[in-house]
Amino acid sequence: MDQSGRRADAPPQVVDDLAQRFRTVPFSYPELGATRQERLPRGYRHLEAAVQVGRGRSRYDEVAERLLTWQLHTRSGLLLRVSDGRARQGAIQLATLPLGPFKINTRCRVVYLIEEDRRSGFAYGTLEGHPERGEERFCVELADDDRVVFTLRAFSRNAWLVGRLGAPVSNRVQAMVNRRYLAAAAS
Repeated sequence: MDQSGRRADAPPQVVDDLAQRFRTVPFSYPELGATRQERLPRGYRHLEAAVQVGRGRSRYDEVAERLLTWQLHTRSGLLLRVSDGRARQGAIQLATLPLGPFKINTRCRVVYLIEEDRRSGFAYGTLEGHPERGEERFCVELADDDRVVFTLRAFSRNAWLVGRLGAPVSNRVQAMVNRRYLAAAAS
């Protein structure tokens, strides 16, 4: 639980004016939408990870719904405040990662949504004030052989001097959260 008594896996708190409050906060990186491209931008750490999370249309629908309603993030131990109960282009997500007595606060805006018959997901990008700069895409796909596959694709680098100086620690924290996303998708 955090200081307000909310469990880390509690549903996201929808804050009606969040999108308005963060509407003018700029992205902290120039390569918007680059997680759609075959090659991720140079000068960043890259992540490409995938895990099979089941089989069949019903499992795909279940994982896609959890992803698009932010449940994957809350099941990963993040406390969320969001502008919308469902991911959509332009939605704001403020996340807090409790780490013992410390908290890491992040701020992101959804850059694009993936809404296809056999693929669902979104990518969000960091806003100024986030400890990282970059973009992360979350996608679930129903493959032709009926496998349901969840993928993460991201590029990032430390934005703050403290993060750059403590890069090994901040990179480990980021890797831990990404492992949690993969595990939450598979559960």
